[in-house]
Amino acid sequence: MRPRLLLTIVLASLLAGYAGWWVARDFRKAEACERGSELGWLQAEFRLDDTAVARIGQLQRRFEEECEVHCEQVRQARALMSTKPGDDSKARLEAALGRCQASRREHVLAIAACMPPEKGKAYVDLIMPQVEALSHEGAPGLDGHHKAK
Repeated sequence: MRPRLLLTIVLASLLAGYAGWWVARDFRKAEACERGSELGWLQAEFRLDDTAVARIGQLQRRFEEECEVHCEQVRQARALMSTKPGDDSKARLEAALGRCQASRREHVLAIAACMPPEKGKAYVDLIMPQVEALSHEGAPGLDGHHKAK
């Protein structure tokens, strides 16, 4: 095969691939991700209206405050466990972890309740495993990950 023909085929393939990506790209979702907007990502990913997004934003703000309290309780219980190990310290840590985990689950379900049922289920299926695996470093974002501090 001649080098010029091969080069033409390679360039045409690259151009076709780029054109396909550009046509298929979800620009709203990409813009939200680039800006770091969790609410924007949520709205684009689950095609939510402004009313649902506003309710979710309020839930998230309240949850972040509540979660910080729970995470601090977990940190204190872990510190106590390392300085004074025993049944009381262990019970205190388990109780703090239980409150935190229950609060996270309730929050994810409350967000899902702001969505149409099929989208809420998809959100729970996507986010719950990530939220369940988190440590106690602060409130998770709407995408299930810890926010950068």
